[in-house]
Amino acid sequence: MENSMISTQHFSESFDVTGWLRSFGEVKSTPESEHSFEIEEFEAFYSALCVPEGQDIRQDGSENMMRLPMESMDQGCYVPELCTTSIDPFEIIRSNQCGSKKLYSEPNLQRDTISRNISIADVLRQAGERYLQFSSQRLDGLSMFIHPYGSAFSELSLQETKEVELMHTLFVAADKVASCQFDVASELIRRCRSVASRTGNPVERLVFYFAESLQDRINGGKGRMEASKMKEKIQHAKVLGLGDQPEFIAMQKGLPFSQVVQIVGIQAIVENVKSSSRIHLIDLEIRTGVQWTALLQALSERKKDKLEVKITALGTTNREKIEATGKRLLSYAGSLNLPLSFNVVFVADMSEIKEEHFSTKANETVVVYGSSVLRSMISKPDCLDNLMKVIRTLRPSLMVVGEVEANHNSPIFLHRFVESLFFYGAIFDCFEDCMERDDQFRLSLEGSQFGQGIQNTIAIDGEERVNRNVKLDVWRAFFKRFWMEEIEVSESSVFQANLVTKEYAKGDSCSIDRNGKGIIVGWKGTPILSLTTWKFLDF
Repeated sequence: MENSMISTQHFSESFDVTGWLRSFGEVKSTPESEHSFEIEEFEAFYSALCVPEGQDIRQDGSENMMRLPMESMDQGCYVPELCTTSIDPFEIIRSNQCGSKKLYSEPNLQRDTISRNISIADVLRQAGERYLQFSSQRLDGLSMFIHPYGSAFSELSLQETKEVELMHTLFVAADKVASCQFDVASELIRRCRSVASRTGNPVERLVFYFAESLQDRINGGKGRMEASKMKEKIQHAKVLGLGDQPEFIAMQKGLPFSQVVQIVGIQAIVENVKSSSRIHLIDLEIRTGVQWTALLQALSERKKDKLEVKITALGTTNREKIEATGKRLLSYAGSLNLPLSFNVVFVADMSEIKEEHFSTKANETVVVYGSSVLRSMISKPDCLDNLMKVIRTLRPSLMVVGEVEANHNSPIFLHRFVESLFFYGAIFDCFEDCMERDDQFRLSLEGSQFGQGIQNTIAIDGEERVNRNVKLDVWRAFFKRFWMEEIEVSESSVFQANLVTKEYAKGDSCSIDRNGKGIIVGWKGTPILSLTTWKFLDF
């Protein structure tokens, strides 16, 4: 999978950072400040920090391409590199007009109106600005700490300044890890660990998990990590997201993202099956099945005679838990006097899925529902291709796709690092706003779910890295291979989703933005999840 992306072409010549930045009129050239990086090293980190979407610092789009995220996409189907360089939440110096003449202007901080704390995204932007200021100087990664902050940090409180410095230390540690300067990186990580904590403020918690993951990457690179420990972490990451544990339910109730996406998806199904009397719902990963309770409730209110509903749950692990979910749904449907049948299609691997497993009938309206499940097969393109081909043969009237809206699939480590920092930073920011710091479910989720996600993305390479999220535009290009056409998410769906956000104390920080015919749900400007609906065209 690591080879399924076309990375930036390698160059042998070095690249003068100061000379390049001088074109923006802000960096003064001195003999001491002339420091050369390999061009691919500079481009990787700098563009990940602040190059807006679609802008290549070489202004040459011919090389700025990537192959679609599955190795099976080998039929000349390419899309621009939408995900390696970043969009809105990754404009580290958004207020500083990165890429224009004013590179280091005064920051425009977005402060919480109650606590007066800036968001994690702003902490990251400030740390990114500081990194850029020092990257043009001859520093060894440790001596940078003798330099005072510039005037751009004068608006920060003492606590915010400490958070920016901690995050800056993490940035530089990642840079040293990428360049295999492990001794310096380990010292920087040690400094992060001395301040960061899994029970501290959200920045300290975020840095704690990223610092741990960077050290794991170093240990793996040096061959010091025990094989059993690495295997255990990989296996844990593979089974994340089953959604049947109390922590997942607490997250569903505490954070708005999942509920917003579920409401939009279920409303789209209700609108699609409104004239159907026999409905067959195929869930690609059912988890708790909570989304179906809302649909069953809506269907039970219909005045149509002889309404029959069938749910087929597809799974590769934990059959007992899937069956337990089925029993709960059957009991709930019984309380509504709604006829429901529940079937389980259980296979060892998605490559084994066949059309006959689903027992669809000609007079059924088939709907396929997949929430954050397709991404788990990006590293297994044969499984993903087979699943999509089988789904097409079922001729569903609608396919609902909810996915993580982030790029954690770049072959360039520093790109993945920066993208992941912003994504998980938004998640930890939301935890801070919506759940108490000592909430045991929050602590467990941050560690077992998101902490392990960070570890898998940062510390692991190759086929064993299962966290390979890609953005919506990449999925759109992929779906075109299967003759799929996107359907517009209705205004009523978006309206209901906005009502959901109002039920949360800080729901106004949750954004619901249209993207093409779908929607993207975010937190304080950082995309988190996408929801799109599709139909299959005839050949």
